[in-house]
Amino acid sequence: MPLLEPVQPAVQVGELERGRNERVERATALSRALHEVERVAREDTLAAALEGGRRVLAEAGVEPEYLEARDPESLQPVADLSEGPALVALAARIGDARLIDNTELPADGTEIRPYGRRSARRPKQEG
Repeated sequence: MPLLEPVQPAVQVGELERGRNERVERATALSRALHEVERVAREDTLAAALEGGRRVLAEAGVEPEYLEARDPESLQPVADLSEGPALVALAARIGDARLIDNTELPADGTEIRPYGRRSARRPKQEG
């Protein structure tokens, strides 16, 4: 008769919870990054807003597949909010999961909420 050895867990429960908490913290960085993009876009350029979002992701140890501003209709790249609104799209891998999120930034101070989610208000530029 073969001798059976008791199975020992390879990882302690505390280590599993710690790993889960780290993944959750990294995953929530996507939302925090988009909020930062919205915040900075109210006060600064679109390029500065995207850089702020990348900084939030880097601080959380998240390497985005992309963080880009695109025209909401044509999906062509947008360099400036004076051209019209921009869809800011973000994707990143956290463990085995590929997470995506987006927000729309309005142009000229117009508040736009086509996704019923969130939107930043950008003041109209004088002159």
